[in-house]
Amino acid sequence: MSMLSNPNREDTELHATSLNEVRKPSALRVRQQIESGHYQRLHYTARDIDKFNSLNMIQLLAWYDEASLIYDDKTLTLKEHPTCIVFAEGVYNTENCRLYQVIDALINLLGFRFPHACFIANSFLKDISFSMIRAYCEHKYPQASKVSLDNNFNFNDLLAQNLFEHGNSQSIRTAYALLHNRYGIERPVVTEFMYRKYLLMDTNRNLCFVTYSQGNVIAVVRKMHEKNYNTDEYQSTKRNVGFQYASEQDANYDMYRSVYVFENIIELMSYLSLARMGKVPTIEKASCLIALNGLKNGVLYNFLSEHHEVKTIYGCLGNDDPAINAARFIRQRQYVDMQPFLRDYSLEHGYVKNWNALLKQIQNEYAAKHISNKNCI
Repeated sequence: MSMLSNPNREDTELHATSLNEVRKPSALRVRQQIESGHYQRLHYTARDIDKFNSLNMIQLLAWYDEASLIYDDKTLTLKEHPTCIVFAEGVYNTENCRLYQVIDALINLLGFRFPHACFIANSFLKDISFSMIRAYCEHKYPQASKVSLDNNFNFNDLLAQNLFEHGNSQSIRTAYALLHNRYGIERPVVTEFMYRKYLLMDTNRNLCFVTYSQGNVIAVVRKMHEKNYNTDEYQSTKRNVGFQYASEQDANYDMYRSVYVFENIIELMSYLSLARMGKVPTIEKASCLIALNGLKNGVLYNFLSEHHEVKTIYGCLGNDDPAINAARFIRQRQYVDMQPFLRDYSLEHGYVKNWNALLKQIQNEYAAKHISNKNCI
């Protein structure tokens, strides 16, 4: 086990040699049989197809046709389809936001007919040494092997369901009613989130806050349920990834000089609203805003491990004891300045618990002053 978990140069050669020993009598034979048309045609049941679709797509392509793969910048893509990202569960097309499972990918992306695709999958299932191919792929494509899509959540369907895209005026009114009327989020902020697809609404009328990676690939979804918008549900392609926001001019870049850390998405949107009102400093250029999903420190650690270029961390957490303790813990672990950022901008308004409370208080003060001036007239 130590050899596989810590491979050196000799280990690499061993993996490659071992894989070729398996590939020559199996994958090459399968390819020759398909090209000649002399292969056994079997009747495949629905259960067989389900079994084929549960195979590891990365391992299957590495075995059958590794030349069809390109591994670059921690991402595995198809050589003939650069917009298609290869995951263990299938191939995700970032252009049409569709996930192709094994059989569909072999047919629609690699050009095989249905009998050929099933023959390839069945041969892989019967002939390959899974421990050998797994060790090979984990060594040669380490980053791609770590990331997986959640088969229990169809990311493509969510984008297709988005009621905002279908001109559903009721869904738009619902979003404004919750985020603007209940939480005080400025309407331009809500509009921007909908326009840039940070905010979607599914057919169950749940508000979905979405984070993307690698173009249009959804990495994180946090749902606020329609029946009780105070509760939410979190789904992600990998652990310790929180909601991330970058301004439109910074969205196309993956290098950030600073990061603003918030407890949750409502706090993040509240700060953006306050910045629009001129009550707090505007977001610096080349910055990313992240929500910790409820003070989960692992979200920040994971972000910093992927963004070593970050120079400044703004701890935009609340004034209550859990947030202050979280800031202290992060400061001790990361050796960065995580002072309670909120405190500096709430002194003139007295003690406030968090950014949303500060936003509502400022809005109430403005409303009271406006009504008072109107009465004086």
